[in-house]
Amino acid sequence: MSELNGTWILESKENFEEFLKALGVGLVLRKIAKKITPTLIINGEANKWSVKMRSTFKNLEYNFNLGEEFDDETIDGRKVKCLFKLEGNKLITEQRDFKTKEIIATVEKFVDANDHMIEHLYAKNVVAKRIFKRVN
Repeated sequence: MSELNGTWILESKENFEEFLKALGVGLVLRKIAKKITPTLIINGEANKWSVKMRSTFKNLEYNFNLGEEFDDETIDGRKVKCLFKLEGNKLITEQRDFKTKEIIATVEKFVDANDHMIEHLYAKNVVAKRIFKRVN
């Protein structure tokens, strides 16, 4: 069982709007994303995982097998290929352009020594960070 398992609520974020801008997310959705405080519910065992995001704006749910790419649609309607993999203690998500297969975003999640989940988000030359606290 992974130390990422549990329920997490967003505590802080750095450079998140710039990350969304690098992805091409429009102004209205960036402003909404800036104001919401999502809760993530992560459950992973062996290769079978689920990640749920709950917020006042929209809920998302991913059920996946590590290492198996699948078709996905982002909150702003872009079609992407998505792949989750585990590297050491990090859950890594790669989003690829549906047509070109180029990586457009990478997200790394891990639990630090203070039992906070750290999320590093990469798009183009932009790096953002979000910190979540465990709620259970």
